[in-house]
Amino acid sequence: MALAEILKEIQTIKPFAEESLDSGPMETLGARRGRKVQSIERLRQLKTAYTRELGRSALFLVVTGSARDEFVKIAGSMGIFSADPEDVYKDLARRVSPQLYLGKETLVHIFEVLGRHLEDKALEMDIIGYPMLRFSDKYRQTIHTSADFETLVKRAINDQIGAEIAGIASVRSVVDTAIGRGHDSKTTSILLPTGDDVLVGELMRDLERLTPKVFLVIAGKTSKAIRGIEGSFSVKEPTEESVTAMLKDIKNSIKK
Repeated sequence: MALAEILKEIQTIKPFAEESLDSGPMETLGARRGRKVQSIERLRQLKTAYTRELGRSALFLVVTGSARDEFVKIAGSMGIFSADPEDVYKDLARRVSPQLYLGKETLVHIFEVLGRHLEDKALEMDIIGYPMLRFSDKYRQTIHTSADFETLVKRAINDQIGAEIAGIASVRSVVDTAIGRGHDSKTTSILLPTGDDVLVGELMRDLERLTPKVFLVIAGKTSKAIRGIEGSFSVKEPTEESVTAMLKDIKNSIKK
């Protein structure tokens, strides 16, 4: 089913799934309950299908640079979706008790715990297969803060699983907003803003496993390493005019 077809059925089913059982005569309560249960299950199936099709239509814009927040704000006002690409790593890190990584537990044991949480997260995101997370000496370090642990999680996940997990998570994070907007376009542009230069490289490398429509946007000042990435789109000072022009350039580059 295309996005438009799925969305149309969602809009039809949703009122029944959200129906209050307190209204209406007692004589039809059983029927209303049955209809609600069936509608909730059908809505779940439809949202799964919508998420899958939304992912197929995704166009990722990895946004970095000193003016990335302003770029995202302007592009967002134009209806472009945005998601924090680091949310998936932060969520996984939060599932591990700080008492483990700030205590005396070994990193080997912590990785075992993290691996179990990764399995849960993968199930939540409908990811069927992925490499098992393993500890190696390259991850051996002293962890002083939760931020240190989040960085370790991010590096380990992207090394072994791949940064495309952030792309999958970002698609899922905009589903409800997309449905609310009645989004059924053939292309779903998603902004992924980050100031982590390493993550930028990982996203540009791995998101292409999901789609060839991956672009790097540099807004404002950035590092020499990022400026050296070929094929990027740059804007010194994001304005409505410059952002519109860049988005048009990106759209035109897809047609070539």
